[in-house]
Amino acid sequence: MAEAAKKLSPDVVVSLMLITPRIAKELLERTKCVLEGSPITQRPLNMSKVKKYSRDMVDKVWYIGDSICIAVNKAVIQGQHRLAAIIHSGVSVQMVVVEGVAVEAFSKFDPPEVQRTISDFLVMISGSKINTYVANRLAAVARPMLVGAKGTKKLERMDVATHGYEHHDLILDVERALGPMDGLKMPSSITAAFCNAALAYDARDRVVDLANVWRSERFKKTSESVRMAKSEVRRVTALAMAKGKRPTSRLLYRLCCHALKAALEGRQIEAMVEDLDGFQGVG
Repeated sequence: MAEAAKKLSPDVVVSLMLITPRIAKELLERTKCVLEGSPITQRPLNMSKVKKYSRDMVDKVWYIGDSICIAVNKAVIQGQHRLAAIIHSGVSVQMVVVEGVAVEAFSKFDPPEVQRTISDFLVMISGSKINTYVANRLAAVARPMLVGAKGTKKLERMDVATHGYEHHDLILDVERALGPMDGLKMPSSITAAFCNAALAYDARDRVVDLANVWRSERFKKTSESVRMAKSEVRRVTALAMAKGKRPTSRLLYRLCCHALKAALEGRQIEAMVEDLDGFQGVG
C-alpha cells in the first residue's frame, strides 16, 4: 500500500499510499470510534464537496494535493471529505498520508479556502451535542461578545467557538427572552451586549428579566432606560436604512451596553448622545 515512506521525527511518518474504498471506509470508521465521547469531533460532511471530489476522481482529473493526516490516537484529523469521496466514487486514489500528527494540530490544518468556521469548531468541541443550526446561532453572538469583551476583532475562530460553548446556555436563554424586534430577528450585537452585561455584573437572572422587558416593554417605570435604548436602536436603524446603509454592530452594541449599565446600576442613560455621534460611521 505504501509506495514510499519517510520518517520526519520519532513520531511522524509520511508515505504515498494507494487508498482503496475499503481502506477509506476503515479509516473513517476507526476515526468515529476513536472520537466517540471525545471533546473533539469531525465537522459534518459537506456532501456537495464529497460529490465534487468524487466526480474528479471518476473523471481522472484528481491530483495528489493536501495530505491525509492521522493523529497519534489513530483518528483522521484532515481529509475526511477526500476519504468519503473515494468511498462514494468507488475509485482507488493515491494520497500522501501523514501519520503520528499531534491531536492539538486539529484546528490548524485547513487551508484558507476550506478553513473551518466558528460553527464547525462549536460542533466539534461540543462532541456533536450541538447541531449545526444551534452552532450558527451561537457563533453569531459569540464573536461580538468576545470583540466587546476584548476590544479587538483579531480573534482566533477556535477561541470564539470555545467562548460560545462555555456560555451557550446564557446565549440561548437571552436569545429566547429577547425574541424578534419588530418582527425581525434581533441583531446579534444586541444579544451579545445582554450576555456580556450578565457576565460583567454576575446578574444572569436580572439580565434575562431585562431581555423580557426589552421585548415586551412591561414595567415601564423600572425599564425606562431599556425602553429609551430600544427606541434609539429603532431610530438609528431607520435612519441608516433611509440612507441605504445599515447601522454598525459596534454602534448597536454600545447603545445596548449603556442602556443595560443604566438599568443594572439603577440610573438613567447618560452618554447616549455620545453614542449617537458615532452614527456618522455607519455603513
